[in-house]
Amino acid sequence: METHKNCNVGTRRCTPDGNLAQIIHCTTDHGVYRRSELAAFVGKRTDAFLRMSDGLSEEMPLRIALLVMELTRDTRIAEEFARRAGGVFIKVNAREVTDEDLFQAFLRVTKEVGEDSALLLRALQDGHLGPDEAEALAIEIDQTIQAALAMKQRVLARAQRGPAVVSLQPRGGRS
Repeated sequence: METHKNCNVGTRRCTPDGNLAQIIHCTTDHGVYRRSELAAFVGKRTDAFLRMSDGLSEEMPLRIALLVMELTRDTRIAEEFARRAGGVFIKVNAREVTDEDLFQAFLRVTKEVGEDSALLLRALQDGHLGPDEAEALAIEIDQTIQAALAMKQRVLARAQRGPAVVSLQPRGGRS
């Protein structure tokens, strides 16, 4: 098997370079399951699955990619799909959202907006916005959008929980 420049198999970490073939490889090769086990889980022969996940091919059917993501709990394939579609992937936490969660999400968004503002100010101080500055700003804006969308999901989840029930009646049944 080819060694990928960004793989660090000994520590089970992998940082693919944004190439879908490498993302598929890292997701399938450096997780909890061996690729032969994943092949069995998704109903493919091992040799066919190995060809799909060798880091050289982007040919993995969507149904199998979805199963791999569910089994590995690795969202990098979905993140790459969203990026290619011009969007961002937001992982929604299924646990109950507390008021503290909501406030922390708001603080993260305001922090991101502040970082964007500072970066834009520095970039515009010389009167010219260069390609490197624009790329750095675009990355920051993407992070801000992701933080805002995550906050939106928390707001909606918090609303589903409903208001806290507060009784203003004294104990003992008096009204």
